[in-house]
Amino acid sequence: MLDSAPSFDFPMTPDGLAAEIGIPLADWPGNCHAIACAVRDLVPVAGMRVARGHWEGSVSRKSVYTGGLQQHSWLVAPDGRILDPTRWAITHPGTPFIYLGVCDHYDEGGRARAACMPPVLPGRGPDFRRQVATLTASDQAALADHLGLDDIAAPRMSDQLHRQTRIDPDDLADASALYALVQKAGLKAIIPIDSWTRVMAPETLYCRASSNRLFTLPPAEDLSPQQLTARLLVAFCLIEARPQLEDELAEHDISLDEYHRALTLFEKWDMPLRYFPTTESFIVGLVLSDILGQGFGTPLRVERYAASLGYDRTQMAAALNEVAAAFGLCTVW
Repeated sequence: MLDSAPSFDFPMTPDGLAAEIGIPLADWPGNCHAIACAVRDLVPVAGMRVARGHWEGSVSRKSVYTGGLQQHSWLVAPDGRILDPTRWAITHPGTPFIYLGVCDHYDEGGRARAACMPPVLPGRGPDFRRQVATLTASDQAALADHLGLDDIAAPRMSDQLHRQTRIDPDDLADASALYALVQKAGLKAIIPIDSWTRVMAPETLYCRASSNRLFTLPPAEDLSPQQLTARLLVAFCLIEARPQLEDELAEHDISLDEYHRALTLFEKWDMPLRYFPTTESFIVGLVLSDILGQGFGTPLRVERYAASLGYDRTQMAAALNEVAAAFGLCTVW
């Protein structure tokens, strides 16, 4: 069983991992889901699960994959890091490596991309009133509560139900209870299958409890709140990742050069933040409170990135607030 199974170092070389799962590297390109599942089953790490979604990064012209958005499968380690055995087949075909790191170009379930799509105009989406009417009065009341409505007969009930079932389940207060009610109403089909599986059938994604041996991944970094904040700013608030950044800063009479100087100083600052220069603290604090996370889909990407650095949503919010408070500011995530 998992708790008492002997532990081994996870093979971080492609040849070593290929030998453990019994699938030669030549068969890995274009076979990401099967490889991820084989790693889960044959090289189990306690708490690790398979994830399915989109690869949003670059795709090599030499890859078996065509350009543009790619469906892809990978693994999520218990500490939040991404373990992707087949990333190389997309980005560096012919040069295998095992990726273990941050959630940079991964969109599980396509949820972040879906959040960027314009919402359906009120009343223009599917009408679910007939199906919801089949629920008991108590179930209708519970469903209304999950949807943030006073009454299930509210005009926007169908719109809200459609929205709540399409967002990332981690953003729901009680996804399993909501999904159960939706299923009772005969509307399970409106819940994306990856969300349903993650919430209602997680045993199909995680390493099996009957595994007779376990593997241990290399340790993750232990970042301070300041280091986490710096990583988030570099990942999401440089002009390469955010082309509109210069215009956003200009609205506050801050140049891109001034921001770069402040960020560089912040990354290297090794004294208490209360001694950080006033002008630079204003700039960093502004980006934290006003720019980081702007745009549909961006908050989820930021939260997933932080999770892959060991900070869940609550811990990330606390870390950002701790840094902002040192500057005499307040940021609300």
